[in-house]
Amino acid sequence: MAKNKEKESVLAMVEKSKLPKLTLIAARKNVGLTQVNAAKMLKVSVTTLKNWEKGATYPNQPEIERICHLYNVCYDCLNFLPKNFA
Repeated sequence: MAKNKEKESVLAMVEKSKLPKLTLIAARKNVGLTQVNAAKMLKVSVTTLKNWEKGATYPNQPEIERICHLYNVCYDCLNFLPKNFA
């Protein structure tokens, strides 16, 4: 029985890795928020949100949790790298 649970766990990880990655901009737009509204709801400045969205700076763990909750996405679905990252 332990092998079945282990197999299920591995399959779950494989399936999770197939999730599409969304940029912070796409995730925000998917829930219909402007930068101003999202920044207010995340309790950060618009400048901070803009920097996260362009990959200049990155949110910390509590901020990531608020982003995931507000944008209704899991952490694994988010791409925090800038668009031009090679």
